[in-house]
Amino acid sequence: MTKDQTIEIIKSYQTKLNEMGVSAKEYSHDHLLPWGCDVLLVNPALGHCAKMLEEMIPFVEENHLDKAFRWLGFIQGILWNNQIFTLDELKDHNRS
Repeated sequence: MTKDQTIEIIKSYQTKLNEMGVSAKEYSHDHLLPWGCDVLLVNPALGHCAKMLEEMIPFVEENHLDKAFRWLGFIQGILWNNQIFTLDELKDHNRS
């Protein structure tokens, strides 16, 4: 995946979360998030993903691709777990 493709994926996930009303929120790395959520509320892990996405484009632009890809994999796992994308859709996002 090229740098441009990676940035495009990051921006598309930002748009998706924004459309869902997810606000970026930083969470402590040494605490667990609350388990489950009310169907009317957004899973707090998605807010953390939105915050991560805000920080990722500079990683790509500065050639810190290993870190960007690790973060992207984490985010994709959360997106799948929250039934936002299927595994096939996520695989397609990663194809060149």
